[in-house]
Amino acid sequence: MLFLLFLSASLFIYPGSPLKSYPEWGYDFSGVVRYGQFSPTLISYQTPAAQENLKQESNTTQENQKKDEELESLVKEIESIEEKDKASEKERKREGGAFQLNQLNPEISVTGDIFVQYTWRETPTNSKNSLVHIDTLPVEHEGIESIGSSGDHVFKVREVEFSFVSMLDPYSRMKVFLSYEEGKLHLEEAFIEYLTLPGHIRLGIGRQYQYLGLLNRWHSHAYPQIDRPPALQELVSEESLSQTGLHFQWLLPWWWSSSGEIIVEILMGDHEAFRGSDLKHPAWTIYLNNYLDLSQEWYLEFGGALAGGRTTKTPSLQRRIYNMFLRLNWTPIGRAKYRGFDLWIELFHNRQQHEKFIPLTSPHVQWSSRWGGFAFIQYRINRRIQAGFRLDYVDATNTLPKRWYYSPYLTIWQSEWVRLRIQYTLIHFVDQGTHKRILFQLTWAAGPHKHEAY
Repeated sequence: MLFLLFLSASLFIYPGSPLKSYPEWGYDFSGVVRYGQFSPTLISYQTPAAQENLKQESNTTQENQKKDEELESLVKEIESIEEKDKASEKERKREGGAFQLNQLNPEISVTGDIFVQYTWRETPTNSKNSLVHIDTLPVEHEGIESIGSSGDHVFKVREVEFSFVSMLDPYSRMKVFLSYEEGKLHLEEAFIEYLTLPGHIRLGIGRQYQYLGLLNRWHSHAYPQIDRPPALQELVSEESLSQTGLHFQWLLPWWWSSSGEIIVEILMGDHEAFRGSDLKHPAWTIYLNNYLDLSQEWYLEFGGALAGGRTTKTPSLQRRIYNMFLRLNWTPIGRAKYRGFDLWIELFHNRQQHEKFIPLTSPHVQWSSRWGGFAFIQYRINRRIQAGFRLDYVDATNTLPKRWYYSPYLTIWQSEWVRLRIQYTLIHFVDQGTHKRILFQLTWAAGPHKHEAY
C-alpha cells in the first residue's frame, strides 16, 4: 500500500510526468505532508488560471444576457413607436389636409421700435462765417432723425414691422416686409429668390433694399445705433433705398479673398431718389463684397458699390452714388456670446445734376457733389451689454454747414426678444455752434426671425 502511494507521488514530482502537461488540474497531498498521516482520498482542485477563465466566462455570459435584454426592450419600444405612427397616420388621413395647413403657413414675425428723443442747442452769438443761422432753419430742413429742431422732444412708436418668410419649394423662397409708421402701412420689401441657379447665381425678383454699402440693406430696428447715419440720410435717402427690379447675385471663385460676391441690380426707379428712371432707362446698382479670414477669430470685409439712374425724366437729370466700406470683426472661439469687437467704416460720394437758370439764356445743367461717411467701434462687454462710439461727417449744403456727429451709445439685451439702447449725440456745426441730443430706444420682437438685420 505504501509503495503504491509513493509511486503515485513520484508521478507528480517527476519532470516528465504526463500530469505536468495539465497544469490546470492536480491532486492535493498537503494532508499527508502537513499532518503526517495518509489521506484515504485524493482531492482534485483548480489552479488560479483556470479559476480566472471560469470567472471571465461567467461575466461574459452575464453581459450577453444584459445585451439581449436591452435589445428586446429596444425592439418593443420600436414596435410601440410604429404603432403610434400608424395611429397618427390614420388620424391625419381622417382629418384630411387640415392638419398640414399650419405647415404651409409662412413664418411670421413682429418687431416693435419705441423711440424717445430730447434735443437742445447752443448757438454762439459771434458767429461770423456761418452760412445760415441755426435758429432760423425750418424743421423740414433738419428732420428729427438727422439734426432735430430746437427743443425737440419726441416719444413715439417709430415702427411696427411685420415679416413673412417662407420656402415655396426646394428652389425658391419668398420674403415680405410690411411697416406701420406715422399712421400708415407701407411695403418695405416683397420679393422671391431663386437659390439654386447654375453657376453659383442667385436671382431675386421684386422690391428689395438695394446693395448700396453694408448698412442700406438693414431694417431700421436692427441698426447698430438708434438712428440712421446722417451720411446715409442725406446722400442716399432718408430711409433705406429700395426699388423694384431684378437682383443678380454671383458667388465669386476664390481669387484675392476667402469669399466674394458681385451683385448687379436692374431697377424700375420707383423710389424718389431715382424717380426719373423707367423700364427703358432703368436705374442700376453694382456691388462688390469680399470676405477675408485673417485667422480663426478675425475676419475682414471690404468692397464698394455704385448706383446710378435718372432723378427726373424731363429734363433728364442723372445721379450717381459711390460707396466704399470696410469692416473688421473679432469673434473669439468659444466666447462669442461674451466677447467681441467690431470696426465699421463707410464712405459715400453723391454726384447729381441740377438745372441752373441764367437770365436770357437756356437752362444749363451742372453737376454738384457732396461727401459724407461714418465710422464706429463696438465692443461686447458680456452676454447682455455692448458699448460703442460712432463718428459721422456730412458736407455742407446751400442751407447747412459742414457737420460732425459724436455719438457714444450703450446697448443692453434684456433677453433675445427685448433690447434697450441709450445714445448721446453731440452735433457740431462748423462755425455755428452745437446741438446735443439724448436718444432712447426699446425694441421687441416675436416670431422665428427676431431682430434680423435683413
